[in-house]
Amino acid sequence: MSEAAGGAPEAVLYTRPDCPLCFAMHRAAGRCARRHGVTLRVVDIGGSADLWARYRDEVPVLELPGGRSFCGRAAAGALDEAFREARRAFRSRVER
Repeated sequence: MSEAAGGAPEAVLYTRPDCPLCFAMHRAAGRCARRHGVTLRVVDIGGSADLWARYRDEVPVLELPGGRSFCGRAAAGALDEAFREARRAFRSRVER
C-alpha cells in the first residue's frame, strides 16, 4: 500500500485476534513478502474504533502496493503473483 522506511514497498494486513483466516493469511502473505522483498505490516483492527467499524466483518484484508487487495481466503499462487507484481510495479516507479 505504501513505502516502508527502508525504501521497500509495504503491504498492510488487517487482522483481529482469534481469527483462523487471519492466521492463515498472515503466514501466506509473510512468505510471499519475504520472497519478493515487500515489507508486511500487520494491523490489529481491535486497536482502533474506526478500523473495527470498517473491517470487522471483512478480515483478513490484505492491501498491496499498487492498489490490489484480498479479503478473506486467497490462494497461495494468487498471493505470490500479486506480491511479484507489486514489487515489479514498485521497481519501475522507483527507476523513473
